Amino acid sequence: MRNIYNMVFIVIFLMILWVPFLLAHREDCRISDMENRMLASVPHIMKENGDINFSYSADFDAWINDNVRFRTILMELNSTLQYRLFGRIAKESLREGKEGHLYYVDEDKVREYQHVNLLSEEELTAYITSMQKLNDYLKERGIAFYYMQCYDKDSIYPEYYVKGVKQFGDMSRANQIVDTLKRNTDVSVIPIYKELMDHKGEELLYFKVSDPAHWNEYGAHIGYETLLNTIKNDFPMVYSLKDSDYLITRYQDKTEIYGYTYPYPENSLRYKIKEPKAKELILDEFDPEKVIRYREYGHYYVNQECENDLKIMVVGDSYIRQFLKEHIAESFRETLSIDWINLTNLDKVLEIYEPDIVIFESAEFTLNYTIPLVNEISYSE
Repeated sequence: MRNIYNMVFIVIFLMILWVPFLLAHREDCRISDMENRMLASVPHIMKENGDINFSYSADFDAWINDNVRFRTILMELNSTLQYRLFGRIAKESLREGKEGHLYYVDEDKVREYQHVNLLSEEELTAYITSMQKLNDYLKERGIAFYYMQCYDKDSIYPEYYVKGVKQFGDMSRANQIVDTLKRNTDVSVIPIYKELMDHKGEELLYFKVSDPAHWNEYGAHIGYETLLNTIKNDFPMVYSLKDSDYLITRYQDKTEIYGYTYPYPENSLRYKIKEPKAKELILDEFDPEKVIRYREYGHYYVNQECENDLKIMVVGDSYIRQFLKEHIAESFRETLSIDWINLTNLDKVLEIYEPDIVIFESAEFTLNYTIPLVNEISYSE
């Protein structure tokens, strides 16, 4: 009898090991809508070139984890139970703050919130010097330059941040840079922080739950107005969009975290331009040689109805690309929005586009990338 029990145990054990493998999905290029990513494909012992795949074990683990049958249902069940029983968000990169606000909490973002990543005096001097040099370089070519610092949600709404994380002092790295630029250079700085803080009591400026990494459309609108008002001090002929140019509506949306409907809804304003004049064209219209890098993040607009002949170039990230590029394009004859990786190729981009205005924009959480890029810009004589 004991031998029978042992055999049954062995069979059950083998089934536990092999059933997930036998039932796993084997289609390549499967996408998880729930996680917004491509799932791992079936691994192979031999690579296409005939070499042995020494990472086969890790590849196999990734594949079986991503493709086990009923994975989506199990993830949804886990996400639901984690929140209802323990008040935890199943997504590791997210944490819940006060009143249901969500925040991204990877190591760099937490350090940014805590203000423990301030630049040293040497680092700050090097960056400010590089920014002044960029300003002077453009000025010599008759190009107006503006610095636009955008901010993380936790810098504008620290009062809702995740419980138990301590903040040290009032000075963030972004404001450290902005304050030093204002004191020690003649770089024109867009006063984004002041305007956001002045308006935060009127309406939420950042997404509460659906996209904690960005400002919402109302916050972006405040950013747009601040940018255009600053430019108009030097270029009074520029027209900026008024509220009457928009269809402004309020929408409510719910957010799902691995299939679990988060109990706090999103309630925000949406800004849609009623009669857009600017038309987006392909970059090849003026860049057939493909000088501009990261072209999937490049956008070129022409506004034939614009009353000025100004050409503006915005070197930035998703704060511009996802929210403001179309709005900015309504105010200029030509608008080019490109990723800041093109700072390493600045001379050639300026040569083919010949802008009148250059905006450099960096989100707070991308300063780790943009500071080295600015410091490494090379200029032609």
